[in-house]
Amino acid sequence: RHPEKKLSVLGYADDLALLSSTAEGAQRLLDGLTAAAARVGLVINARKTEVLTVPHDLPAEIRLRDGDGPGTALPKCLQFVYLGGLVPDVGDDLARRRGKAWAAFRSVRAVLLSEALSDGARSQLFQAVVETALLYNAETWTLTGALEAQLDAAHAALVRAAFGARRGPGSETTESLYKRTGLTRPSALLSQRRLRLAGHVIRAEAYCPEPLQDVLLWTPRDRAGYPLLYPNLEVNVMEVPALSTCRRLLYGLAAPPSAMCGNILGFLMSVYLLEVAKLSPGLVLTISFAGRFWDAVSDPLIGYLVTRTKTRWGKCRIWVLGSAPLCATSFILLFHTPSWQWTPGRFIYYFVVYFAFCTFLTTYHIPYTAMTMLISSRTVDRDAATTFRMVFEMVGTLFGVMTFTFITQIGPDRCTLASASGNSHSNGSLLPSNQSAPATAHVSPEEEARYRLGASIIGAVVLLCGGIGFFGTKEIAAEVKQAKPTLGNAVADSNSDSMLATFRSCLCHRPYRLLMLSFMLSSLAIQTVQNSLALYTIYSLKMKPHLKFAIAVVMVTAILVTPLVFYLIRRLGKKRVFIIGLALILPVCLSATFCPARVQFVPQYYATMVVAGCYVSINMLLPWIMLPDVIDDYTVSTGRRDEAAFYSLYVFFNKFAVGISTACLQLGLHLTGYQLPPSCHQPEMVGYALRVMMGPLPMLLVVAAFIVLRLYPITPEY
Repeated sequence: RHPEKKLSVLGYADDLALLSSTAEGAQRLLDGLTAAAARVGLVINARKTEVLTVPHDLPAEIRLRDGDGPGTALPKCLQFVYLGGLVPDVGDDLARRRGKAWAAFRSVRAVLLSEALSDGARSQLFQAVVETALLYNAETWTLTGALEAQLDAAHAALVRAAFGARRGPGSETTESLYKRTGLTRPSALLSQRRLRLAGHVIRAEAYCPEPLQDVLLWTPRDRAGYPLLYPNLEVNVMEVPALSTCRRLLYGLAAPPSAMCGNILGFLMSVYLLEVAKLSPGLVLTISFAGRFWDAVSDPLIGYLVTRTKTRWGKCRIWVLGSAPLCATSFILLFHTPSWQWTPGRFIYYFVVYFAFCTFLTTYHIPYTAMTMLISSRTVDRDAATTFRMVFEMVGTLFGVMTFTFITQIGPDRCTLASASGNSHSNGSLLPSNQSAPATAHVSPEEEARYRLGASIIGAVVLLCGGIGFFGTKEIAAEVKQAKPTLGNAVADSNSDSMLATFRSCLCHRPYRLLMLSFMLSSLAIQTVQNSLALYTIYSLKMKPHLKFAIAVVMVTAILVTPLVFYLIRRLGKKRVFIIGLALILPVCLSATFCPARVQFVPQYYATMVVAGCYVSINMLLPWIMLPDVIDDYTVSTGRRDEAAFYSLYVFFNKFAVGISTACLQLGLHLTGYQLPPSCHQPEMVGYALRVMMGPLPMLLVVAAFIVLRLYPITPEY
């Protein structure tokens, strides 16, 4: 059916089928198989090897050659059984399966007709014994309308016999019987099985032949370029071109803004608002939680709007271009310290700016991630583009976080400038004494200027990425205005559904709910650690000079272990690698809880950051790699494509977790008596609270995430 891609070998254990469009090609395949078998001491059995041609009267003399002789001519056959299926006549195979189904029914007839058996148990027994015999290998059949009607009729007759439903006046109708028993007609059941088979093949990245994946994902088009959702055999179709390396590269270059800005805010926003903007923990809690709550709520809304967007540039690219300058401007304003000292005014300023930034970052990130499914219809291309996106997202995050951190933390802080002496004791403790550090110190203009400079550089990067995301990518869905109406089955379009109906459909999918819950708990754990790291380093460990280097160690480690993570995914599977990642956070939490504030334990501090970087890498990669599996499974189950809704809901849960973690941190600081600048010292309880935020709380969240992940069903064996 595919004009270019053809399979040449089908193999299952020692049952092999060689496929070719010419007799000469079949002879070459057989010669190659004979030579390969001889190299390992095996011999092809001529008595069990036959030749089948379609049509059957096509001349073909195929010989099994052993050495230089002419070889043995292989006999021709009209049909043969391969893996339980009769090839090539589907009608004969259907008749054969019908006979086997009635034989299976007769073997369990006494049990099926027992009055002690409930309808539910009878249906399960019927499906396990009779229906399995009838529909074995049926998802590979090419059924005409007449054959499909025969299959439905045979199934209905078996159902009536199994449930003792006689025909005649006043008897139960077939439709009523199907409804009562909960069984499904084969015509409807096989369409789901075919899509499930396609999903299995698509997910089998490591061992499935690439041509078969291309066939399953192939989208035929007519001469005018319109996609044929239901191929017409009379139309001369073309193969979908592969996505070029340049396009993949440009798509990846637009990735950094969301992760880069998110990590910067995660590491340093609390420090800035508390130490530089001089807002109380309660006000910071209000800004952070309210902003993140709105950010989370706006994700599904933006996803729904993106789904309904139709422009000449596609659904997503126009959003990326329009939101980039607004996102860059609001990020710069977020780190601009107002000149007025009126606290309510500063609170309103940061509240409004943070709300704006969260909104504009969402309008960039949701369309960009949803674009993954629109830049190509080939799984190979989408996976490659996702890999580029992951790599550049991490590289951009590393550049942005390190640049911003080193610019803002490179100079002496306000307390150091106000101090005339060192900050170390002779016994090696990093704790400041009343003689070595001042009690108060005001924020210097130089410190505020460093934050403005860092924010301006990050804003320029966001603006550049937005331009690349628009001009460097191309949506295949934008190449045509609308698909022509044709006949057959297709994936449903969700544009006509309401936003709530679309989200309800996504959330009703069990694998998605389990995956999102585990990711939300995992993200909540890592975000709690990330939000607390800076203040924990400053006030619990008294190691502020090491903060910028610790953040660099986390980000560099996250990038360096990325190839290892991909390798482990191929060897162990996505679910197992995620479980390994969850286990990595446990030693980080234990070390953070009990690490003393002494110079001798600085190496332990950096070792903890290395392990945390490994976990960050896994937590950044796995969601975006596992989500397409859930979307494919959802499409198989429902026949719908709601990519933007899935991605927006994931980002919703992730940002909701960020908001909760930030609120927990600020609430802990407020309850333990955090002192605002110009104070240089904090109560001892603040340090203990930060240790709890870095240790026991994330551990509990990780344990909960592990329990939920154990129930996640999609694996390579699924």
